[in-house]
Amino acid sequence: MTVSYELYLVRHGVAEERGDAWPDDAKRPLTDEGISRMRKVTRGLAELGVSLDLILTSPLVRARQTAEILAAGLDPAPAVVAVDALAPGGAYAALVTELGKHARRTRVALVGHEPGIGELAARLIGSRHPIEFKKGAVCRIDLDELPAEDTEEPQEIVSGSLPVRLPALDPLLDVLRFLELAGQHVPHHVRQLCVACKAERDQFLRRHIVDLCL
Repeated sequence: MTVSYELYLVRHGVAEERGDAWPDDAKRPLTDEGISRMRKVTRGLAELGVSLDLILTSPLVRARQTAEILAAGLDPAPAVVAVDALAPGGAYAALVTELGKHARRTRVALVGHEPGIGELAARLIGSRHPIEFKKGAVCRIDLDELPAEDTEEPQEIVSGSLPVRLPALDPLLDVLRFLELAGQHVPHHVRQLCVACKAERDQFLRRHIVDLCL
């Protein structure tokens, strides 16, 4: 059975630096600033009407804290489940397996680390280029189904002399990469991967891409 997903990819908040105080990377907690920022992010998501069925998180302390802040700020509060697939070096196939265990929960947040969370976002939209996530950044991606291990090659469309790559999983275009390649101005809110509903995204695409003769 095909399952449609509304995925929220989240990088953990600002954490303590690794050093004498925190020699074990897995145990580094969020800083006070990181906690405060994540609470603000969560309030923003709540004001946008975001609702989650489940939060899957890396088991590392800073990611679990981020997930717990996110869960506490939403109503109803979603369950939080730690999975090794979202830890640094976690495998995509393992994450797909974890999502399959919760097939009835389709509005899911995935809390992880860089570069893994940026690589995951790129895979989900069919891009070859990882997407940079700042600490505490959130990105929503809607999918009719999860891409397999061997995804279709991105299509190449030529506009004038400019080769433009579009992801195979249309209509989830890699907006940021596309506009940068086309020499277009990229608004700050898009660059920072702010959450936007599908209608807003579609309106943005029509306004900025139609003129490129696609």
